[in-house]
Amino acid sequence: MNGRRQRSLGEWAKDRTRTAIGASIAVGGTMVLLLSILAPAAGGAVHANTMFGHWTNLSKTSRGPPTARQAFGMAYDPALGAVVMFGGQDTYGTPLGDTWEWSSGHWRLISSGMGSNSSTSLSPAARWSAGLVYDPALHGVLLFGGQNGYISSCGASCAFGDTWLFTAKGWKMLSPSSSPPAMSVGAQMAYDSHDGYVFLRGSPAGVSTVHVVYSFANGTWTNLTSSISGGLPNGGFFVSNDVHDGYLLLVGDDSGCTGTGATWAYQGGVFTNVGANLTTLPTASMGSGAMTYDPLAQAVVMTGGYTASCTVVDQTWMFHNGKWSDITNRVGTLPGRWDSRMVFDSALQADFTFSGNEAMVGGSNSFGSDTWSVHL
Repeated sequence: MNGRRQRSLGEWAKDRTRTAIGASIAVGGTMVLLLSILAPAAGGAVHANTMFGHWTNLSKTSRGPPTARQAFGMAYDPALGAVVMFGGQDTYGTPLGDTWEWSSGHWRLISSGMGSNSSTSLSPAARWSAGLVYDPALHGVLLFGGQNGYISSCGASCAFGDTWLFTAKGWKMLSPSSSPPAMSVGAQMAYDSHDGYVFLRGSPAGVSTVHVVYSFANGTWTNLTSSISGGLPNGGFFVSNDVHDGYLLLVGDDSGCTGTGATWAYQGGVFTNVGANLTTLPTASMGSGAMTYDPLAQAVVMTGGYTASCTVVDQTWMFHNGKWSDITNRVGTLPGRWDSRMVFDSALQADFTFSGNEAMVGGSNSFGSDTWSVHL
């Protein structure tokens, strides 16, 4: 801590009621003013060094937005300096197979998924709910799993168990010596910086009550399920690498709208229910929301999802030092949505999200093709 005494949050807030302090950062050559926070969020303690901006709709100035969709894959690729997005499901339930990049304030189509008008001649089959994550060992974006139909009607044949890598050269199908079973909804992936591998948790297609954990390293998948200490929790609709707290953070559960804001940590083969002793948890289930690690805030940021009554959530939460805080009042309201994705865009220095389903769960789909960011 640089040998200096860290002031209490009360001292910090009191100083800022006397003097408003601002900070600016350069984004695409434009200086953006970020105002400091004068008090902690009502939902819990906020990191005292964090300075909040507001959700900003980038759609007003960007070109070429992709088709509105949900359940797509998204990852930030530092080698490309761009956000990579693949696939998803359109408003008619059709699986998508296009690949897009976001950089310099605009979307760019990389592959249509059919080899025409694209820079890649090979790409994964159209699907939704695939896992997508940047693998620093391979210097590219890793993709696994997904589905192109509803398991209830077409069974395991709708699910994928293939592994792909996306780099500046395009897509390349990998041939690991061993692979996880084909997975549909629930192929959650994150890079585990503590353990040094890509983490995958999900359920084999058509067997939602069974959960498996795999790692990807040195070009192959390894089944960790039998070595997990204490068994596998039901929690974990989405997962993020919590670098500051030193573990992977899993949030949600497998109970749909009836779930809770379950919060679990994973480190070194052990799952810990960190939410069991917390008095503040994200609203209801927060099922199918979007979550990413923000290195500037040293916190995991989560937005959207749905509640126990299946209504859409428009809140933004932050997890720091093992605690949740509702920061919606600080960053403003992002239009509620679920089955979206969020990443930290290092080039933009902001949390970045796109599209999603804005309708009540079980109702008629209502997708937006809007792009948003928030600086923390």
